Amino acid sequence: MSYSDFEGKVILHSWGRFRATVTAATKVGDLLNFAGALADGNSTTPGLNATCVACQDGAAADEIWVALAAEIGKKATIATGGVATEGTHGGAIDTVLYLSDTAGKLSENVGTVIAQPCGLCVSTTKVMVMPGCPSVFILPAATLAAAPAGGTGATAGAYDSAANRDIMIAAVNGMLTALKNLGIIAKA
Repeated sequence: MSYSDFEGKVILHSWGRFRATVTAATKVGDLLNFAGALADGNSTTPGLNATCVACQDGAAADEIWVALAAEIGKKATIATGGVATEGTHGGAIDTVLYLSDTAGKLSENVGTVIAQPCGLCVSTTKVMVMPGCPSVFILPAATLAAAPAGGTGATAGAYDSAANRDIMIAAVNGMLTALKNLGIIAKA
């Protein structure tokens, strides 16, 4: 069975709590960036990687408690007759969770643009969320193509056609975008 995000998260423990103003409706356990927006693994906008986790629900423009790390649990359900069933998120112990393409959520799958480890299943009912981990921006496969061979003698391996030069330009532009999104190169 695989991890599935769930409603009704409960913060069991949190570390590095502070107050932040959120820019959108937020639920307990949502992943946020330092600007208060829902973090999104499908965003090419710099700074939208996850940096903290919401410790309470909030509407847009509310100031809520957030934390740098939190242990989150899933509530038990009570059936007819008072029989309690322990809540499970479906993930196996030690499953690494990533920032999802669904804004603010965790997933077993890496995002489309950002591969950011943000949590770990510590049991079938609890998740340790640590969204400050470094992000890796995923470049399209076309920008990662190996340098084409070409030419002879002194020009061996050179970009000897317009198509090959276009591949190189796309690769350089992809790397520049990734470095800008990581904040390593200033965005002009």
